[in-house]
Amino acid sequence: MLLLSALALLGSACDRTGGGGPLGPLDVDHADERDNTKLVETERPYVAPVDLDLDWALANALVPADKPSELVARIRIEAPDKLDLPRPPARVVLVVDTSASMQGDAIEGAKAAAIELVDSLADDDSFSLVVFHSQAQTLMSATLIGDESRAAAKAQIAKMQAWGTTDLAGGLGLALQQLSTAPASMATPDPKTGELAQAGPGMWVSNGPDPQVLERVVLLGDGVPNDAAPIASLAQQFAARGAAITALGYGLDYDEVLLASLAEQTHGQFRFVEKPEAVAALFREQVLHIQRTVASELRLGMGLGPGITLIEVVGHTSQWNPSLGRNEVALGSMFEGQTQELIVRLQVSPHNDGATVELSDLELSFNDVYTGTGQRFERSFMSALASGNVQAIAAGRDIEIARAGAHARTDAATLQVLSLARAGQLDEAKALLAEAVSWAKDSSKTLEDDKLWTQAEKLAALEPELRSLARQARQPVVTNVGYGPVGGGQPQPFPAQPSSPAGARAVKSVHADAYNNLHN
Repeated sequence: MLLLSALALLGSACDRTGGGGPLGPLDVDHADERDNTKLVETERPYVAPVDLDLDWALANALVPADKPSELVARIRIEAPDKLDLPRPPARVVLVVDTSASMQGDAIEGAKAAAIELVDSLADDDSFSLVVFHSQAQTLMSATLIGDESRAAAKAQIAKMQAWGTTDLAGGLGLALQQLSTAPASMATPDPKTGELAQAGPGMWVSNGPDPQVLERVVLLGDGVPNDAAPIASLAQQFAARGAAITALGYGLDYDEVLLASLAEQTHGQFRFVEKPEAVAALFREQVLHIQRTVASELRLGMGLGPGITLIEVVGHTSQWNPSLGRNEVALGSMFEGQTQELIVRLQVSPHNDGATVELSDLELSFNDVYTGTGQRFERSFMSALASGNVQAIAAGRDIEIARAGAHARTDAATLQVLSLARAGQLDEAKALLAEAVSWAKDSSKTLEDDKLWTQAEKLAALEPELRSLARQARQPVVTNVGYGPVGGGQPQPFPAQPSSPAGARAVKSVHADAYNNLHN
């Protein structure tokens, strides 16, 4: 069961399938169709472009001259803080899991949090409310926020009931519909017909997204969906239009791998929340991030030098861009004061002693959400020095970067272990866990890092819980975390077995920490 946060609101309810009500099987409240609407254009003041800082550091500025070696780099991107800029308009869709497992404190906490989210939005932001249970329904269509629409939104939120199963895919489909619909203004009805006027921000005439409007979906879910098959395709559609999904996993029964994948594919955020009263704070955090967003569609390009091979960008997917001849990593958006760090593993071939090793050109492209002037760029160049002096190489190590690399690799292994287990590849999950724990403990000794040892111990403690996550999968999972070939086995056809609350809590906590360490 799951909850998504959203953009526009309209006090009426839409039934996705045409039968039954949005709140329960006997509640019927249909939304009126809005036709013959007019377009309202808005103007935004000029502001100076925003610059991001692009920096890098190496685990060692020296590499062996006479043999191949691996080099770890940390790439850091920082957004300026306290800019006091006019904020861009936002389209927020809140998607709430109202299945039966949300009964009691959970649904009441969701209602209170949703009301706080509505109160946190600025006037002229767009809000929509979607719920899903045995079917998915729109309780409020995309509506510009104002006094009238806030009251209407709260009235719809108050009607939410917990019943039925978990049609998450249907909820995501309706959220996508809401992002493709021009929001209406309850404050500007047509004087002749009484119809609500459609508003311009957020839409092109082709129904495509407006790059100057931030699209966000906030999802709150507490369970496993009825049918997960359509979700990957839906996530791709959100990503294609630049709409980030913030996925909030509530309680101890949700599929952490699935929810985190929604956030990762759309460059959103993922959070684990166990108590109903914590949901409101997370909703407020998301609205604050929206209001302070300074850059969107970040993409880091790496043009590798001669004799350099990219092993991996730890915990991230890199893609080869054949037209530019480089690897690229999509990073989503950034808000004021945010820092993103990437750990990159490079394979370096031998070079002449004393030679400058050209590691990689770096190019960061992004859209400045305030100016609307298109792409902006930050560039840098990474290099090291080849040395035949073993003592100098040992002395040149940057222990901080080396430790950061080890922590990131252990986090990535943790996510892969849980993904394998969720896919039913239990033997592969256990093998990777054992390999990763051994490597992390050995590295903790070499790096004199007690925190890394603790991280390894937490990963090791998940071994008894892996069977509780297992399910039969459609496709085997292939790992790529740098410990050798572990994945590719066939899923095992056994059902998941229940875990203890303490065990389930450990899985959710370790998973959330690992994900957020890598996607900061």
